[in-house]
Amino acid sequence: MILLEVQCIIPKVFVIFNDSNFTCSCKVVKGSVDVDCAYLDLVEVPSSIPNNTVLLNLLQNQLMHIVNGMFSDISSLQVFDLSFNKINSIQQRLFEDQQRLEILNLGRNMITGIKRNWFVGLHKLDSLDFGENPIECKRCGFKQFVEWSKTRPHIVLRGWCVDEKSAISDVKVSTFGTCTGNYYFVLKH
Repeated sequence: MILLEVQCIIPKVFVIFNDSNFTCSCKVVKGSVDVDCAYLDLVEVPSSIPNNTVLLNLLQNQLMHIVNGMFSDISSLQVFDLSFNKINSIQQRLFEDQQRLEILNLGRNMITGIKRNWFVGLHKLDSLDFGENPIECKRCGFKQFVEWSKTRPHIVLRGWCVDEKSAISDVKVSTFGTCTGNYYFVLKH
């Protein structure tokens, strides 16, 4: 296992890391830090991401799981790109410490269900991208997500329900029936 550590050297663009070929870049502009770890085939998020990071780019890696606490020290994060990975699960309340987060891109992963609890605390969120994920909108937790998203009409929501063949933003709460078991709602027709 290769552990990557991010260190920013003010005010230059910096290069990171151990004896491997992995390199993240870090740019410091007016005290804000942009960390770019895109296209590195990472299977884990680098440790020690600076807590004043405003933009974190983890685009096009091999990340599968994102766990709670992973980003809790990064309270300045405004733009977070996790697209083009293999993420299939997100722990509830993962982003609750990201109160400044405005743009979250989870597009082109393997996410099949969405739960409202994933986005607790994201009061400044303006853009949420689930595009190109195999989202199954009949999952029980999805109803709560739809209810949550309807209370935030300012959010640009992108994604597609593979089981309903409609945009996530077009799903209506009234189409949900009763949850049967732990996973699926029976939709009323």
